[in-house]
Amino acid sequence: MGDAQLGEWHEFTGYAFHVRRRLSLEEQAFVGPVEDIRGTREAMRRAEKVRKYVERSPTGEAEAVWLEETGRSL
Repeated sequence: MGDAQLGEWHEFTGYAFHVRRRLSLEEQAFVGPVEDIRGTREAMRRAEKVRKYVERSPTGEAEAVWLEETGRSL
């Protein structure tokens, strides 16, 4: 999914390697507009679902990432 010609970036979290791409116009039409949910109840609901995995992270970055994404400590 996504179109590398529209934009692509790579991210290594210390645990997994991600390739991120911007959506094509056709994909955007299918999934709808992008919304930034950071700091919302929806973001916290989603974060709590994966919290147990973040806490088990082998890197020391887990606390910093969690704090940045949720505004709260683990």
